[in-house]
Amino acid sequence: MTIVTTFYVMSSGIMFAVAAIMLLLLVYNKVPSKNRFIRVWVLLTALTAGSLQYIHFLHYQASNVAESFFYSSLKHHLAIWLCFFIVVMVTMLTKKLFSKPVLLLFFVYTAAMSIFSFSADIPLRYAEAPVLFEQQLFWGDTVYTLTGPISNIGMVRDIGFFVVALWIVLSLFLYVKEAKPQEVKFIVWYLVLVVALSIHDSLVIFIGFENIILSLSGYVYLVAVFGFFIFKGYLEMQDKLKNLAYNDNITKTPNRASIQADLELLLEDAEHPEQLPVCVLDLDHFKVFNDAFGHDIGNQILAKIGSRLLNFSQERGMLTSRFDKDRFIVLIITPSPDITLQGLANELHQLVKQPLQIDDRIIELGCTIGLFTLDMKELSASQDIFIIAERAIEHAKKVDKGGTSVYSDVAQDSSLQKLKMKLALKNAIRNDEIDIVFQPQFTQNEALYGAEVLVRWQDEDGRFIPPPEFIAIAESFGLIHDLGKLVCRKAASQLAPHRQWLLDNNQCISINVSAWEFTRSTFIEDVLKILKEFKLPTSLFTLEITETALIQDVQESKQQLRKLREHGFRVALDDFGTGYSSLSYLRELPFDILKIDKAFVDDLNITEHQSMINGIITIAKAIGLSSVAEGVEDASQHIRLKLMGVDVMQGYHFARPMPFDEFNVQFIQPDEFAGQSKK
Repeated sequence: MTIVTTFYVMSSGIMFAVAAIMLLLLVYNKVPSKNRFIRVWVLLTALTAGSLQYIHFLHYQASNVAESFFYSSLKHHLAIWLCFFIVVMVTMLTKKLFSKPVLLLFFVYTAAMSIFSFSADIPLRYAEAPVLFEQQLFWGDTVYTLTGPISNIGMVRDIGFFVVALWIVLSLFLYVKEAKPQEVKFIVWYLVLVVALSIHDSLVIFIGFENIILSLSGYVYLVAVFGFFIFKGYLEMQDKLKNLAYNDNITKTPNRASIQADLELLLEDAEHPEQLPVCVLDLDHFKVFNDAFGHDIGNQILAKIGSRLLNFSQERGMLTSRFDKDRFIVLIITPSPDITLQGLANELHQLVKQPLQIDDRIIELGCTIGLFTLDMKELSASQDIFIIAERAIEHAKKVDKGGTSVYSDVAQDSSLQKLKMKLALKNAIRNDEIDIVFQPQFTQNEALYGAEVLVRWQDEDGRFIPPPEFIAIAESFGLIHDLGKLVCRKAASQLAPHRQWLLDNNQCISINVSAWEFTRSTFIEDVLKILKEFKLPTSLFTLEITETALIQDVQESKQQLRKLREHGFRVALDDFGTGYSSLSYLRELPFDILKIDKAFVDDLNITEHQSMINGIITIAKAIGLSSVAEGVEDASQHIRLKLMGVDVMQGYHFARPMPFDEFNVQFIQPDEFAGQSKK
């Protein structure tokens, strides 16, 4: 292929690509309805232009007259329709020179010229059969073109091209007065292209001049302009996406993701500062203004404060971000002896206190500021800075609302310790390093009733972390859902081989459910999926739910509990009697079991606690619920609870929590073996 033919193939490919993009946008409804009609004409224009460029490629390779005649007629035919499509596209886009009668007339002209083009024995442009002319270009390529005297119809057709060019120029000229800056740039370049091609057409019509180099330059310019704007549009789209990803939509300040990216770059720098001074700012009484004046005014307040903080921080080489509703963070990434945290806080107070003019309102705000210095070595992940920032500002609001408070090293060390534990727990869950144990439960007659599944975690140093401690961390940092699913999966996998024995002996396996798990929309679905995987029936399980899981939304909790029971689960109200309104829940919520808290069992010698347990048991029996007492430590507690009528008990008096292998050896295998012997 020559340079010329290669160019035509590439340019036709570009036009077909544009057409394909338009087609996909139209098919998948990615184009607003008001722009759909225009996009259809863009599609037709791109398809026709691509086809025309490819016919040019074939024409310039044709070396015999008959083949050249065919491609010449087809090329002129496509050129006529391309002019019509461009006129309609530009007219629809600019809304200038719009006239249905004129467009209809132009359509009739186009159709007639198209018919003449195919019905003629020789190409429409020529008065007599043209001669095939071999042209040697100055860079060495050889192309074949037709040359001959122009016919009257050909003259009319060429004048039509000139009128089209004039129409486009006038439409764009009228439109450019009210166009956007980006559109003006495109229109100016496009007008230059149209004028250049118009000059070429004038030379052909009035002088008979025809030169492949001038014609080719017009197409090169066309592809260059389209290519430039496609590339420019791609870069602008990337900038817009980056702006959306890394900037807050309201304040235009960097968002959390932006600060995290900057911190990660800072951590990768070998010469990064060892300590990072941080200032956290909370707008006082912002909610009052937001509720009183509406969200639009609230957003304007945030935008103006954000603009002030952004200019302030950029002038001093600092980073700032809006990381919560009305909270901002300022980081001193290049510490200087001239800048102190207290001095920075004073400046920020003055900055925020400056009155805001919004419409006809004068709004005055104050702020609370929390200060802390972060040890970069202790920062395990960039997003952890926001967790410490939240605690710093909450501390400041408690200590000195409207003023400035320093988040102490002791408090910060506690936060960092929790962050370290969070990271370790996350890794333990991911690496399946969480263990479970089973604490047997027994009936009044000391027959095995089932077991409660309890979770255990031993960290990398071999230290056993108390469950209340790491469960609280899991709930605080959003790990409780993964932890709960892991516990459920481990229990199911260990119980599955003994499914038949468990069912034959009416065993009941209890699993604790966190308040955060219970309120999750996919909680029931997740549990059912795990049990289905291991072919375990829901009737085998009791889900223990604490009062804190229910108080958020009683009606929603009622629906969730009903769904659990409909699926066959038993439901126990855990730690009954420790809350403020547990008795009212018994009227509202569907339970199967009441579980008496260990605190009452520990103090059975206290008359009030004995009365409380008697009352709980009486209530449970009255409404048809079973009762379970936990924390039974000795024989005397066992006897008293039995006399009171507790149905099920668990505690160290009966058995300590044990791994499933031990539970299996003590309770399941002997019975299974005995059953097999009888058979």
